[in-house]
Amino acid sequence: MTTIEATIAKCEFKFKDGGLKIAPEDPRFLISIGGVYVSGKISAKSARKLAAHQGGCSLVGRLTWQDNQLQLLEAGVVFHVKPAEAAAPTDGVTTTPRG
Repeated sequence: MTTIEATIAKCEFKFKDGGLKIAPEDPRFLISIGGVYVSGKISAKSARKLAAHQGGCSLVGRLTWQDNQLQLLEAGVVFHVKPAEAAAPTDGVTTTPRG
């Protein structure tokens, strides 16, 4: 087996509808994966948007080892929109694809 040294990895944690809850008052978080913890923080604005979002989402960022622990730096939330919601017209105007 080959060991590959890496300092940072792009990381994505996926959550089902309503599966991720982070308090806007304290947007720090700790993710537990089999007893291994990943700490991080999102912006208060992202946490407020997350509280209002009912669908699934992903927590993304750069995973690194810092201060003797795994940390998710530059953490952010990507909101998943169901296809029916994404395709629904917002102003009552419908379009027909040209073929």
